[in-house]
Amino acid sequence: MRAKIKNKQEVAKGTLLVEFLLLEPVSYQAGQSFRLTLLNPPYRDEAGSSRFFSIANLPQKDLVTTVTRIRESAFKRSLWELPLRSDVEVGSIGGDFLLPEKGAKPLVFIAGGIGITPFLSMLRYLEQQNFPYPVSLFYSNPDRQSAAFREDLPGLARKSRNFRAVMTMTRDPDWPGEKGRLDAKFLQKYLDRPAEALYYLAGPPGFVNDIYGALVSLGVRALNIKTEEFSGY
Repeated sequence: MRAKIKNKQEVAKGTLLVEFLLLEPVSYQAGQSFRLTLLNPPYRDEAGSSRFFSIANLPQKDLVTTVTRIRESAFKRSLWELPLRSDVEVGSIGGDFLLPEKGAKPLVFIAGGIGITPFLSMLRYLEQQNFPYPVSLFYSNPDRQSAAFREDLPGLARKSRNFRAVMTMTRDPDWPGEKGRLDAKFLQKYLDRPAEALYYLAGPPGFVNDIYGALVSLGVRALNIKTEEFSGY
């Protein structure tokens, strides 16, 4: 369907939030993704003018928002430079990176860098529902400058006893919080019974694979781990 670029905002170093106004009403769920096609990109290369992106906003009928790293690819440079109101194509909204229908287990979200994107949508939805079950977010970045929405998460945690956010900056010596790499030892420090939770992992493939292995080593069954990889973002 046709859509227009409604707003663009740099939300961290090299990280762009983009809102797309949909010209037809749609229905989707928190955690899903969409295919974006640039109709008149100023730059082109062999990779083409379409990409898949996770949705960052609370589900709405006429809007999808995403957050992406700005790279040197023709697609990303075009997205950066296209003016507001530019026509684009939004399609293939869907995916199974979804919240459970029932909150039988505590949820643990683990995000690396731009992998925070689908969790923003989920957290906004859960906030609207008053966090009906326990949710923990572990969010890893190299430093504060690259950590999108890091200032929003503590405030969200203060609103509900059922949500906590643990952020770690692996290459930021002046960061007052956690600085360690997310691994089995790190997670054990915060999770009393890791095998009893349902896990959602999102980030670069190497990050997701490492966390997956850490969880398995802690006794988490594969059926309790959902993954979303961000290749070439």
